Amino acid sequence: HPDEGERRAARRETLARWYEGWARAAAANGVHAWEPTNEPNLGMPPERYIEDLLKPIYPAIKAGDPKANFLGGSICGLENHAWVRRLYELGGHAFFDGVSLHPYTGLGFDEAYRAELDLYGQVLRDFDDREADLWMTESAWHRGWGYADYTYDRFQARRESQARHAVVMHLNAEAMGIPRNKVYVFYLIEHGYNEFFLFYRAWPTSAAISIQVMNECLRDARFVREVP
Repeated sequence: HPDEGERRAARRETLARWYEGWARAAAANGVHAWEPTNEPNLGMPPERYIEDLLKPIYPAIKAGDPKANFLGGSICGLENHAWVRRLYELGGHAFFDGVSLHPYTGLGFDEAYRAELDLYGQVLRDFDDREADLWMTESAWHRGWGYADYTYDRFQARRESQARHAVVMHLNAEAMGIPRNKVYVFYLIEHGYNEFFLFYRAWPTSAAISIQVMNECLRDARFVREVP
């Protein structure tokens, strides 16, 4: 009978073949961006994330799709850049092509939002990682839970203003080096959990319409600088 080490190696080999085949099939359908798991910082130290996920999965995905964009991080919270920094300190960036975040923001929080996004960029700059990009793979324009009425009153973060919130979120991200094509909105449809989504039943929300208009107006324009 194989010992535990042999069984573990066999499981990894089987999973590697599965990931490789999955990546190959996905690439044939135009899917090239990957995240190995969702928000590991909520219950997994960076050391385990690297050993259990990045090291075995990254080469398997690349074997199945050499053009794959494998994203590390996928972390929850705008303020958790220290977790990403630890990944870099441990050499984890050898096993991903970019860093993904799940940040949330709201009208009135622009300054803090930009400052926190810049701290993620600072991690990449400190380690001279010129190849990696930042992605916002789960994002929304303000939190839909845990805010008292006075907070909504103070920052005008009400449902009626979601069109503006959505555009401001994208433009602030672009100003901090995260282009619109690397910002993914959370969620697509209403699901009863919070109020940021793009479709309610069969109809687009005001936020969805504003994002569409923004993209049509800006098209391939790139952020250069702000003019006060």
